[in-house]
Amino acid sequence: MANGDWQQLRMNDKKALAAALRQAHGASQWLAHAGWGLIETRPDDSHYNLGWVRDLNGFATHALPDGSRLALSIADLALILLRQNAPAAELSLHGLKNDDIRDWLGGQFTAAGLDAATLDEALPYDMPGGMADAGDAYDADGNQEALWELACWFANADLALNRVVEDYSGPAPGPSPVRCWPHFFDIATLISLDGDDAQNKRTIGVGMSPGDSNFDQPYFYVSLWPVPDTSALTELPAIGRWHRQGFTGAVVDAHAILSAGRQGNDVAEFLKQAVSISLRAHGA
Repeated sequence: MANGDWQQLRMNDKKALAAALRQAHGASQWLAHAGWGLIETRPDDSHYNLGWVRDLNGFATHALPDGSRLALSIADLALILLRQNAPAAELSLHGLKNDDIRDWLGGQFTAAGLDAATLDEALPYDMPGGMADAGDAYDADGNQEALWELACWFANADLALNRVVEDYSGPAPGPSPVRCWPHFFDIATLISLDGDDAQNKRTIGVGMSPGDSNFDQPYFYVSLWPVPDTSALTELPAIGRWHRQGFTGAVVDAHAILSAGRQGNDVAEFLKQAVSISLRAHGA
């Protein structure tokens, strides 16, 4: 369960948030490398997804073979090795390039008896964005305010999505844990309405993207699969709207949330209503 309260969102500077996102998304790939290379493979690839750690304002891997976890503080743009849930080593990424980070992290892994060569293995996807150029240096100071705002988006999403998990944790299979997928860097839960062996398995994805090819700003979404008869997609709360290009789902973007009177309550109501409509559209 997520702890804490909704943090008021204030920044509506798309350019600044996009720059912060590029930094954080790029840095998160070190966590993806650790999970992909060191944690036992799972059929759904969840071994390399990430969980939000509110005290760090960032994400952390599942436990590595030695029991440690690798974390990224988005607010501070720093990598942190956690042992028994406490920071054991930390590296600020400001002014560093990926080669510098590889050297530090490789040394930490080697000292812990972990295979540092896994940091050089190719990940199973192409990056849609992030620090693609290994020659770029990270800039925490120049993106400080936007990094904090981006961390607030993820913290709020973790809070709101865990409440969705609690509300719909009825009969199996139900919702998955709230996790971040480092490919697109969205944080989400997947509500499954059928078993894995079902044909045309019905699902409802509930999540938050910090910005992607669909929207140039953060947004919450409730997406449906398979795509139902669109006549079943009834009216949403005023804050949200239906989106039908690229994916079919209900969305509420940063502009609408920042204009809302009660951000946290309005997002919670949007998610509740959108999930209810989606369940009905799926005949559940």
